[in-house]
Amino acid sequence: LYGYASKCLSKASAYCKGESYDDGSGYKKSSAKFTDVVGAHRAKVELGSIVDYFKDKKAIDRIGAGVDRSYLLVGPLDTAKSLARSVAGEVSAVLKEQNKSECLIVEIHASSLISKSIKDILKEAESRHTHCIIVLDEIDRLYELKGVKSQTWSDLISAMNGLSKSKKDIFVITTATKADFATQASVDRYGVYCSVENPTAKDRSNYFAQELKKRAVVSSSFDLESVARKSEGCTFTQLTTMLKRALAKSHTFRGSLSQDILEKSVTEVMKAKPVTV
Repeated sequence: LYGYASKCLSKASAYCKGESYDDGSGYKKSSAKFTDVVGAHRAKVELGSIVDYFKDKKAIDRIGAGVDRSYLLVGPLDTAKSLARSVAGEVSAVLKEQNKSECLIVEIHASSLISKSIKDILKEAESRHTHCIIVLDEIDRLYELKGVKSQTWSDLISAMNGLSKSKKDIFVITTATKADFATQASVDRYGVYCSVENPTAKDRSNYFAQELKKRAVVSSSFDLESVARKSEGCTFTQLTTMLKRALAKSHTFRGSLSQDILEKSVTEVMKAKPVTV
C-alpha cells in the first residue's frame, strides 16, 4: 500500500512540474510543453511538425504527406532533452483529446548501442507501444568510444531510413553537443537536422518574468534586462539553476527575493559555467 501511494505521489508531482514520469519500464509519460523550454525557437518549429501530424493524422496520411520520423538536435543536451520531453507531452495532450493512448518517451545513452542494437530498441518499442519517442543521447560520444564497430553506424543509419515503414508512430530524436562529429553523408540520413540555440536576451528576460509571476513575485520591481545581460550565453538549465539558487538564498536569509540576490546568483552560476572554445 505504501509503495502504491508513493508511486501515485511521484506521478502527481512529476505531472504538476511538467516532468517525465517513469513507470518502471524505462518508458515515461510526459506532461511537458514547448512553453516550458526557453528559446530554441527553430527546433520548436521543426519538432512541432510531429504535434501537427497527430492533430490531423488521417488527412495527412491520406494525401501521403507523412512526417519526418528522425531528428538530430545539435546543441546543449539539457535543452535538447527538454525539447524531446515537450514533444511527448504536447503529442500526449492531443491524443488525450482524441481518447487515445499517450505518447511515451524513453531516453537511451548512445553508448548503449554497443551492447544493444538500434534495431532491437525499435523492435521493442514497436511491440509495446503505439506512440513512442526514442531519445538517443550524446550520439557524438559514440565516436569517441573504443570498440565501436562500423556495423553499429550502419545499423543506426539503416534504422533512420526505415522508420517511415513502421506501422506504429515511432520517432527518434538524437542529440549531440557538436556538429562535426560525423560525416555530412551520415547527418543527411536524418529527416531533420537542427541546431539548438541558447536563449536570447529577450528569452531570458521573459523566462525570469514568467517564473517570478508563478511565485507571486512582482517582476516589475526587478531590472530583468540587467539580469538578462549578465546571463548571456546560458542554457535553459543554467537559467533554472540561477533562479533556484536565488530563491534558496532568499529563504535562507528569511527575506524576500531581491535584485541583488538574483544578480549574485547569476554571477555565481556564470563563474562556474564551462568555457567553450
